[in-house]
Parts: sequence; structure tokens; C-alpha cells
Amino acid sequence: MIPLPHKIAFDRSQPSTHCRHSTSNNMLLGNWHGGMKMRKLAVAVAYAAILSGCASLPAGRQTDDPRVAAEEIKVLEERWTTAANNRDTRFMAQFLAPEFTLASVDGPQGANFTRREDWMRVWLGPNHLPYEAKVINVVVAGNTAVATLEARWRRKSFLTDTWARRQGRWQLIFRQSAPRR
Repeated sequence: MIPLPHKIAFDRSQPSTHCRHSTSNNMLLGNWHGGMKMRKLAVAVAYAAILSGCASLPAGRQTDDPRVAAEEIKVLEERWTTAANNRDTRFMAQFLAPEFTLASVDGPQGANFTRREDWMRVWLGPNHLPYEAKVINVVVAGNTAVATLEARWRRKSFLTDTWARRQGRWQLIFRQSAPRR
């Protein structure tokens, strides 16, 4: 487990952005079962990205408008949906970070973690199912973005995607999936 500092100083010189979302979506996302453990996991992953340096580039490169970055993430999420349904391995290879991990909550057994190679194997397997997703919210902080989605693949789910901008290009580093109840 990564030790987290008790106090984290955030760079307030960079504006953050929140895409529009309704109060009902906010309440819905905040009240799903098992949420506390997965929220802690999502926060730990975001902190790890920030602390490891993958979430920040030199100050001169951090002048991008977060609203533009949020729109880029929305487009990438839409492209992800298209790529998943079309089995576009080129897109996935480019936008899935080498350390990509899927954390899936499937009930009482807790979280199941799947690395990139294993996820690709399942995705390209013979039991291909259609994938649908709708972006609910995107939050951008510097070179890190977190997108929340409602999705359906094997089940109806809420997804939380953590993206890192590296050398000017966004890569998906972590996805958390929790069943929609």
C-alpha cells in the first residue's frame, strides 16, 4: 500500500473544471454500495499518479485550459466505446497505458484487479459483447483527468477512469468498475 501524506498541498494556480452534472447524478454516484472502499481506492490511485510524477509535466506545459482537456477526455471516452465495439487494437494499444489496471467490484468477494495484458485477452476473446457508455462528469487537475461514466458491458456499471497526459497525449492508467444497483 502506498503511504499517503496527511496533508497534500494542491497547486491553486491551475484552475480545475467540472463538467455539468445534475444533483441526482451526484447523489446516485455517492450512494452506491461498497462506495467507501472504492472511493478510497480511487483516491489512492489519483494520489499515486500525482506523487509518481505521471500527473505533472514541467510548469511551462501546464498552461492548457482544463475545459479543453475535459472535452478531449469526453472525445477519448467516445472513441474508446467505438474502439471497444470495433475491436480496434491500434487505438487500445495507443491509449491504454502500459500499467493500465481495471479494478472491478463484483460483490462480497471484493475487488478484482486485471492488468492490461489480461484485459486485452478477454476483450479480444470469442465472447465479444457490445459496450455502451455515457460520460457523466470529467474533472481535470493539471495533467490528470478523472471521468465518471454510466456503462453497460456484461452488466450495468459505473466506471471511473483515471487519465494521465504524458508528452501531450492522454493515456488511460486506471479504470474502476462497480455494479449499478
